[in-house]
Amino acid sequence: MLNRSPFFVLLLSEDLKRAGHCGNLPVPTYLVGRDEVCEQIISLLTSNNKAAQIVAPPGFGKTSVVVEVAHRMIKRGKFVAYVKPRGVTCVEDLGSQIIKALGADANEDPIKETVRRLRAFEPKSVVLIIENIDNLLHVEDRDQVSNEEPDQESGIYCAKMRGKYKKDDFLAFLTAMGQYPDIHLVLTSRETVDFSGCFASELIKLEPLSDEDSATLFTKRDKSLDEELVRKLVRVCGGIPLLICTVLAIVKKENPQNLTRRMSTSTPRLLLQELNCDFAIKSRIDKCLEVCFDRLSEENQDALVKISTFPHGFTEEHFIAVFKPPPSFDLRTCVDRLQHNSLVSFDQRNCHYSLHPFLRDYFSLKPQHTAAKSVFILHYSVLTTKLCEQFLSPDSKSAIEQYRNEMENIREALTWCGDDHPELDQATREHCIRCFNQSAVFLAKMMRKQEFESLFCKLSYRCRYDMHLYSACLTNME
Repeated sequence: MLNRSPFFVLLLSEDLKRAGHCGNLPVPTYLVGRDEVCEQIISLLTSNNKAAQIVAPPGFGKTSVVVEVAHRMIKRGKFVAYVKPRGVTCVEDLGSQIIKALGADANEDPIKETVRRLRAFEPKSVVLIIENIDNLLHVEDRDQVSNEEPDQESGIYCAKMRGKYKKDDFLAFLTAMGQYPDIHLVLTSRETVDFSGCFASELIKLEPLSDEDSATLFTKRDKSLDEELVRKLVRVCGGIPLLICTVLAIVKKENPQNLTRRMSTSTPRLLLQELNCDFAIKSRIDKCLEVCFDRLSEENQDALVKISTFPHGFTEEHFIAVFKPPPSFDLRTCVDRLQHNSLVSFDQRNCHYSLHPFLRDYFSLKPQHTAAKSVFILHYSVLTTKLCEQFLSPDSKSAIEQYRNEMENIREALTWCGDDHPELDQATREHCIRCFNQSAVFLAKMMRKQEFESLFCKLSYRCRYDMHLYSACLTNME
């Protein structure tokens, strides 16, 4: 390593301050539909001296947003230190990376050195961006402790040498930096971290892009795509920027019409494979989601897979009615944890929870989903017979109201029974078809004729070897 004179180091430091960053900040990408959230982040950093925590599931564009914010802040006279702490296992490692992002070399005490160097930028102030802080908070404690003792003369204690790689150490370090008014933190994560007792911060959750913004991203990147193709591709990608970029990369290598047709009809498993083929393992969305899933407790994993059986929104009442969890199961705490991990969203207007379609499809590939889906279908097939009986009684109004509240779930159960799902046990399928036949009078009243006939045509095909069930389906279609 070259020896640098103090004068040279001083000149280098001044050059870095004028540049606004030391060179490890990625170049900005073409952003669509994120201008408002970028300005929101900049506003709270410059006006309120707050920290911003950007939370979203994998693929929603957290990095693109904070990189755009960084470049805008540089243009407004701020210095930005950008840190993506891949492989960091202790606070000392994180401190060293921050010092490197500031254009310097770490010394024997990187924790103190980090704060000292950040404060040296005063009064210019520093925007410190740390990506994926949830990874830091999941570093496991080491089982074996090093026999090396701290340096008694210098008083330096290195947690890395002692094997104490603890979540609380990272929180304490972030807290120390967050309390300085001239250090503005921008943190990204897949999980919500509560810093309210440590320093002023604001939580910003990234939502999927709207259909309009998704279509704009497609057409701006590839002007050869016609409107109908774009509309179908937008539906496949569900507003997730990473998936849109993946599809655009695939489109460059093959016929867009063939790609659109294949993706529009793919099963969740095949679609996931298709949309991950062009990315390195560490960047693939399925691998990121696997990390999220593995971090959950077994009880929460089980609940998430069961939630993935609902086609759209669900309420706590829906979940309890379908899966009948034991009294010891705390559904509210479980759902809160899944929200904390950015896996489940809550719609205050409609008072229901939901999974993003892509996340739902991914978690539906888990082995325990087969049993959960069978329970779901059985519940709603039996419910239709009860609603039919109620419909034919003086209380028909209540049956109609409940059907409307459960319409999407009932149709999902009907569709699954009729479609090609070899994982669905044939005995279970036939039991459900029997229930749907018993409630056909009610279903025919509640559905459009074409929809009713299409569903029962599929049901008849699935039970064609049972003449009694087959005949009942055909009769109900007449």
